[in-house]
Amino acid sequence: MWVLKSKFNMALIIAIILTLSLIAVWYVIPIPKVSPLIVSDLENLDAISTMEGTFSGFACEGLYSVSELPIRIEAHLHTTNGTIRLQNETAINLTNPVDTKWRAISETNVLLDKKYHLQSWKDIDKDGKLSSSDQININKTEPAPVGPWWYDVQEVWKYGAFCDIIACPRMGDDIILRIDANILRADTNETIPELSGNSTYVFNKLTRENVKDAPEANKPREGYDPFYPLHLKLGEDISNVWLDNLDETGTLKFNRTVKIEDVELYEYFLNKTLITNETVIPGLYYDNYTVTYTKTALIEPLSGIPTYTENETLIIVGTWFNSFKGVTESKKLIHLTYKDKELDLVTPRLAHGAMQVLEFDKEVKGWILGAIVVILTVAFIFNTRSLSRARKTTPQAKT
Repeated sequence: MWVLKSKFNMALIIAIILTLSLIAVWYVIPIPKVSPLIVSDLENLDAISTMEGTFSGFACEGLYSVSELPIRIEAHLHTTNGTIRLQNETAINLTNPVDTKWRAISETNVLLDKKYHLQSWKDIDKDGKLSSSDQININKTEPAPVGPWWYDVQEVWKYGAFCDIIACPRMGDDIILRIDANILRADTNETIPELSGNSTYVFNKLTRENVKDAPEANKPREGYDPFYPLHLKLGEDISNVWLDNLDETGTLKFNRTVKIEDVELYEYFLNKTLITNETVIPGLYYDNYTVTYTKTALIEPLSGIPTYTENETLIIVGTWFNSFKGVTESKKLIHLTYKDKELDLVTPRLAHGAMQVLEFDKEVKGWILGAIVVILTVAFIFNTRSLSRARKTTPQAKT
């Protein structure tokens, strides 16, 4: 009987240690890892946002001044799998494709400015040649060296001296987000090509930060954008926010809390100025440019979801030295300002509710595990006392 109680005590000790370990693991794991609810929503993101504002300044091509125009920005936000299509620039031997050079091409066979170098290759299907289901390790060489990164090959086909590859990146916890934005004259519904464009972001779905130098991104990015951290705290600023218009990071300053209906939002303000002597606007050459960017935005604090842009402004001023007058002169070249057309509370309300459910679920399971530890500990104490009494009452063997 004493032996059975001793073994039971050992089992209780092991059970307590395991349960304590489960509690530690449960609280350390990020909430998106516990439940894929919010993560899957990000991976399936497909939304349209509309902004309205005004534009005034110089046209980039004609170099003529334009009056203030009413504009409308229609942006399509959607996640992609980051598929790239490559065409060889050097002679290719599919049985040994290592150390070959490639160039990105569009679906309509238009050569793009991104160039790649194939560093290594894994023959996954063991057919002795580069084919679908294989893996390639490539790095981008132009316009800026990045990588290397591993890609899963989807399709390979060869015609004459040319070979085309379609591949998807092995991104792990990363999400590729594409923003297709058209800026239209609101009065004529005509696209303004100098301002419209597409952007591709690659960000980590758990940390919410951009993956710097990701080969799928149309330019290197870092920091938070377009999503922000979970659990934003009252009164605290958000640092390391990527400012796409300035190609650098800045800080969103906490301004105040705003409660609309049943949704509490945090209002943030950003104001940053960049002075550069690089050409900012094609066709216009000044000694330097002063680029000022301001933004006021509402963010749902629990989920870090951007909710409403109250105002976003970009001002570019060109400065040059007038040698005839002997003075420095400046001219406002661009004044672009816009805001969200309407406030949509559906998304922040759903995001806030989902986070509450996840945290409640996590908290409840933590309390359940804690209760189990208490029960096991009490059982261990009582069994130890019983074991101690049993040992005292056991007759000692005579030597």
